[in-house]
Amino acid sequence: MVALLTDYFRTHRIVASRAFAVMGLCVLLVTESAWDSTWLELGTFLAGVVLVGIATVGRLWCSVYISGYKTTKLITVGPYSITRNPLYFFSALGFVGVALVSEALILPMLVVALLMVFTPSVIEQEERVLAAKFGEEFSTYCRRTPRFWPRLSV
Repeated sequence: MVALLTDYFRTHRIVASRAFAVMGLCVLLVTESAWDSTWLELGTFLAGVVLVGIATVGRLWCSVYISGYKTTKLITVGPYSITRNPLYFFSALGFVGVALVSEALILPMLVVALLMVFTPSVIEQEERVLAAKFGEEFSTYCRRTPRFWPRLSV
């Protein structure tokens, strides 16, 4: 079942992402804060806001480097020098941030679980395309740059 869902997500990720967004909204409509009127409520809200802010700036940073080159050139500088998939990384931070802002306990857990299941297959699919297109240049890039989690040290 998970394999079928992963396959569907890989080939229809925009439609699937919208479906998950609608499901997340439904969860928000029927749940309450797990930490109502506590310091955890404020902490999760602020952590969520910070993550959404980082995600927004990070995605803009990526766009500066990839704009106009996405299908023609292998980008290995800027955010692409610390992770091969900075757009997915920053998007994941944003999704988790939005889930934390909701202050509902189940939503962040659901978002993290969905990201862990579906993101690797999408990345693998894209990496096969890049390997076929850029060959040894992409292989060299893969050896020095982590797939998802940024390497912040030089």
